[in-house]
Amino acid sequence: MTNSSMNEVELLVSNFNQSFALFPPFDAILGDLEKLRIKSARAGFKSSMLVFGDTGAGKSALLEHFTKSSQTKTGPKVLRTRVRPSLQETLTWTLHDLNPHRKNDRFIKKASEIGLTDMVIRELKQSNIGMVIIDECQEFVEIRSGDDKKDISNRLKMISEEASVSMVFVGMLGQRKLLEIVSGSLEFAS
Repeated sequence: MTNSSMNEVELLVSNFNQSFALFPPFDAILGDLEKLRIKSARAGFKSSMLVFGDTGAGKSALLEHFTKSSQTKTGPKVLRTRVRPSLQETLTWTLHDLNPHRKNDRFIKKASEIGLTDMVIRELKQSNIGMVIIDECQEFVEIRSGDDKKDISNRLKMISEEASVSMVFVGMLGQRKLLEIVSGSLEFAS
């Protein structure tokens, strides 16, 4: 094979790996996500959603497709972020996702969890974010005490209510603890 042929094959494989095929279960989930995104523009109660499945089930591809497609739509925007080792690091990461070109990171590194929470809420409002998708949520609850889980749950509820955003929690199937932490403080759309 020539270099030109090899590059074409690599491009085809890359495009295939990044492709996304719709099928009925994903269509239903995408429809529910879109309804949740649109409803987030309305005043009042914000519903949340739990998306779970085994490794390789297509959760990431589905949410990547939804996030990209929502960028071209009017109305509330979607922020996709992920869990870091602690709540404080997750809030810091979320701030980075909200504004990757931020200056004054030193201030953020020294901020308390409450300070970070206030910054996240302010930036979510300023950015017209109506939905926050949090990947790998099972990591919030693995190796955590009951008090830590309650603190995380309360902080997420505070962000959802004060920033007026819907939350979508994404995790692995079989993580009952994931459902416990998010259902303890947030209401879910049916």
